[in-house]
Amino acid sequence: MNSTRGVPGWPAESHEGTARTFYQRDGVTVTTWWLVVGGHRYAVAELHRLRMVRGPRHPVVAGTAAVAAAYAAAVVVSQPHLQLMPWLGLVAVGVVPAGLAIGAWRLCPRPFQLWADYRGSTVLVSTSADQRVFGHVCRALIRAREHRPPEPPYQEAVA
Repeated sequence: MNSTRGVPGWPAESHEGTARTFYQRDGVTVTTWWLVVGGHRYAVAELHRLRMVRGPRHPVVAGTAAVAAAYAAAVVVSQPHLQLMPWLGLVAVGVVPAGLAIGAWRLCPRPFQLWADYRGSTVLVSTSADQRVFGHVCRALIRAREHRPPEPPYQEAVA
């Protein structure tokens, strides 16, 4: 299936009939010639130095962790001045920010990102929170690079 044929504004593929689709799902298409992600189209041959990394945590995770840490520090600092009952109350109330921090940590995982050098600049090619989907896209891109037919050799014009 040639997923780039007939799309307005896209040039025809240079080797008609040789395109193969390696992945096409969730708005991502990987063919022999193109990687199409979120409305952006990248020529597979021009993607260099592919890097798979984990992105930053969501700001909510950092915020809830900071609140929980500040609350825990306040409890530890005030502990020598408190009797047993108020101290237990502070610990019981401290479960709320700690629980929110743990919940945010679990519900907002770090995204998986694919970076590449493309036409002289480093670009974020793909990102996904789902490790399985990200793995499929990366493997499809690797297969596309491996199965891409070589370009015809350059031939000088004979005068």
